[in-house]
Amino acid sequence: MVIQIEEIFQAVKEVFRFHEENEKYFGQLLSLEETAIIKPSGPRVFDNKEYLGIFKMLKEQHKPFDVLYQHQLINNEAKLERFQLVILPDIREWETEQLEVLVRLQEKGVRILATGGTFTHPDHAPVLHSLFNAKFIESTTENDAAYLLSSDRQSSKEHWVFIDGEFSKMNFADSSVKQLPYIAPSSFGPPERAYDHKQSDFHGVGIHRTENGSNAFITWQPGKLYYQHGYEEHKQLFLNVMNHIEPRSIIKTNAASSVEVFINRTGNGEYLCQVLNLSGFNGVTYMEPIPMESIQIQLKLEEVPSKIIDLNHKGEIAFETSHGDSTITFQVDQLQRYEAFVIEMSKQ
Repeated sequence: MVIQIEEIFQAVKEVFRFHEENEKYFGQLLSLEETAIIKPSGPRVFDNKEYLGIFKMLKEQHKPFDVLYQHQLINNEAKLERFQLVILPDIREWETEQLEVLVRLQEKGVRILATGGTFTHPDHAPVLHSLFNAKFIESTTENDAAYLLSSDRQSSKEHWVFIDGEFSKMNFADSSVKQLPYIAPSSFGPPERAYDHKQSDFHGVGIHRTENGSNAFITWQPGKLYYQHGYEEHKQLFLNVMNHIEPRSIIKTNAASSVEVFINRTGNGEYLCQVLNLSGFNGVTYMEPIPMESIQIQLKLEEVPSKIIDLNHKGEIAFETSHGDSTITFQVDQLQRYEAFVIEMSKQ
């Protein structure tokens, strides 16, 4: 099938028309200021696969987040003070002023989550100790037959999760919460030939509790592994740590991971919730998406809104409220490609 250029122009025209009609919302979108992920930048970026994998995890889990380039840290300290969590995805190179910003943010209650080889350079040892009460011992890349021991809190069952790439051996303080014991490599192969694995004294996660909140260090590379292999367990282990130190989030939804959900404030005090169906996107080509039905969206707001407007169909939709707080729930009956909703708050 050949797509005529007129069809493309018609589609673009429709998008611009919709944006023009709703310029008062789209023209002044503001961050929710929940989570910020720092994107490595500078002349000597080690690797960005850890960043890309964590970016993918957060999108699939419908976690609201902002991206800030590493070189913008110094000029955005005041902005970051309003965030709950800052994620540092395996960033090896740091300027002194950038490190000072991170320490000050933590002192003001912003939680820090670092992964991989972040702060493993000898010059960064004081920051590693200050933020995570940890000491770096050495790194190992011999992890072809290494595992992390994961425990299910509900069933009390244990299972091994494979890791690969680099593992940073850290000594965490006795007061820290240590999770995911590191199973040192042994022989690699089928069960009848792979044996003699032993649990080491090192861990995949260390959580340091301070009077200003908890910080977490993940000593391996969950983002890179998820980006390369797409193994769900790596994503869940990362999200478990994130939820442990940052339990509050404005949004919960049963939407599939192929559905992208955006939530922003507007300059007029409303919220704009956008729902995008990416089930027809294979990473390169956009095809017709699979229609989705009965998507529930739950928002924990400061107050109960006065109404919710469906921008696509230009009408109000019903929503439910929870007793005792201002949590609301509404439903997207059917999602074809894109839907947008404005949550209007009560006028003061």
